Amino acid sequence: MPRNALLYFVKYPEPGKVKTRLARSIGNDQAAAVYRQLAEQNWRVILRASGMDVIVLFDSADKEAEIRQWLPSCCQYWPQLSGDLGERLTAAFARAFDAGYDHVGAVGSDIL
Repeated sequence: MPRNALLYFVKYPEPGKVKTRLARSIGNDQAAAVYRQLAEQNWRVILRASGMDVIVLFDSADKEAEIRQWLPSCCQYWPQLSGDLGERLTAAFARAFDAGYDHVGAVGSDIL
């Protein structure tokens, strides 16, 4: 039976660290609240999916405890590696395939 994984890319919703372009018009706190809502809505949808392991890829590495508390019930939590989005995606896919997954997909936390 094939092993399937979904990589969920997130940042901890800290004001001033997420949705920074949006924050210029609505402020850091409101932008973080918007990001949190989007990420949590996606999380609820992802948890309803079956037939795959969910791997939360979080930024930054020092926020692992907060991420685990904020987005519980996950199979695995991996810190994102440094680099631009393409480099981070490439590294995450490589790690998932190296871990034995046959099919791997990725989704961002604020794409709805």
